[in-house]
Amino acid sequence: CKCSQSRMEEREVVVEQAGPTGTQASSGPPPTPPVAFSSALLLSDEEIRAKGVKECDIELFRRRHYQFAFGIEAWYHLLKEHTFRTEMLPLTLEEADALYEYNAAKGAPASECVQIVESLEARISDVLVHFPDGAFIKLDTRSPKDVPVYATNNEVLKELIKKEMDKTGAMRDGNAEMNAFVIATNKYMRVTNGKEAVALLLESDRIREDLAKASGFGKELFNIKLVIREWLPEVPDHPEYEFRAFVHKNQLNALSQYFSFCRYDELIQRKEEIQNRILEFFDSVKDKVPHESYVMDFYVRQDNRVMIIELNPFHNGAGGCLFSWRQDRELFMNGPLQFRITTQVKDPLREMLIPDWIRFIDSYKDKDQQQPIANQSFMSSITSWFG
Repeated sequence: CKCSQSRMEEREVVVEQAGPTGTQASSGPPPTPPVAFSSALLLSDEEIRAKGVKECDIELFRRRHYQFAFGIEAWYHLLKEHTFRTEMLPLTLEEADALYEYNAAKGAPASECVQIVESLEARISDVLVHFPDGAFIKLDTRSPKDVPVYATNNEVLKELIKKEMDKTGAMRDGNAEMNAFVIATNKYMRVTNGKEAVALLLESDRIREDLAKASGFGKELFNIKLVIREWLPEVPDHPEYEFRAFVHKNQLNALSQYFSFCRYDELIQRKEEIQNRILEFFDSVKDKVPHESYVMDFYVRQDNRVMIIELNPFHNGAGGCLFSWRQDRELFMNGPLQFRITTQVKDPLREMLIPDWIRFIDSYKDKDQQQPIANQSFMSSITSWFG
């Protein structure tokens, strides 16, 4: 499968977000002036030219190199006891091309693409044998978490949503409905065999974009992996215990509830305790992290142990959650520490969802209780949620 011109054009530059996920940070003081940031991971033009990159692609390669430096391969061996059991499966350039072209073909791929994809399914299945409870699959850059947000015709996902909605009871409010949707879409990400895994990858715009970026510089500079991670059932059931931290020069300066569009009363009650647990854990592992500035996601388990989910670049491509890269850059870099959680939400919170999902949720309620479809603000926040 050959890399098409449209694929080359898809290697777009990440644009700074105008605001974070969640409603609390949508207003406030005007943005502060940009604070200078530098990193040895941001290669110079000369270093990039030495790798044979074309002049017109230098900035794209610089950003790609910076992003890939935070992939799990860079830190897993140092922090494996503090994160999910993980296996990495290198992709060949031919496999990346086939996945991209298969996705672009929308159900009518070339025969050679089909053969390559089927072979990849078998390779993934061989790894998944070692994950009896299933696994979460992603690239070493990003995951296909965008898929369930738009899979409004997927019957498996609809059944998961119904099941979670049933748990909330007949008097559920918009906050409970949104939380049920989050739990269901998280559970949808579990895969048990290569066919399920590849199907998820093929549906994802995020995966297609990252494959395009990784493949656009030729075979010699191609280096991307599939990441297969242990599935812990408690994690999707408790989105309230996922957090995002902003670390600069080994100092944790900002901490946010990750799924920031839901209110969790238990989290509000435990805020100080959770902050202390995360800070204590961070102090115990920060010297093992191979970077000094990064965005780190945590999960606090039901037994109160803290786990690392992943590292992201210290860059606005990692969503700000209840903070904003534009308004809070000075805080991210110099502190003092702030921990933000959601204490108020709009009613109904379902206005965050796209209309098809709102109609589906409404169909599961008494029509007398239905509320009008609101806006599509969720569309603008999706990159922050899944950053």
